[in-house]
Amino acid sequence: MNVMATPSFIGLPRELGGVTIPDSKLAQAAALLAWEAYPQFLYNHALRTYVFVSLQLLRLQKTYDAELAFVACALHDVGLTSHYVSVSASRSTARMRQRCF
Repeated sequence: MNVMATPSFIGLPRELGGVTIPDSKLAQAAALLAWEAYPQFLYNHALRTYVFVSLQLLRLQKTYDAELAFVACALHDVGLTSHYVSVSASRSTARMRQRCF
């Protein structure tokens, strides 16, 4: 694994599965938030989600904003974590959180 110097504390690789990981300040901030909020398996899931989305879009020859896609993938499950869950979360979300954590 080729780890970047700046966010090495979160294990953010330069490339994963042949897909370049964005290294902008926004992408690094999203990765750090995910690293701090998620258990390891969910952090890994978020990174894999970005890789799979990127590979699918490349396969379909679609252009996309890699930074925006990375941030969306990195943070798409943040509402499942105890720190960010809303007080008014639905019962289904609460049940999902109980199963995941």
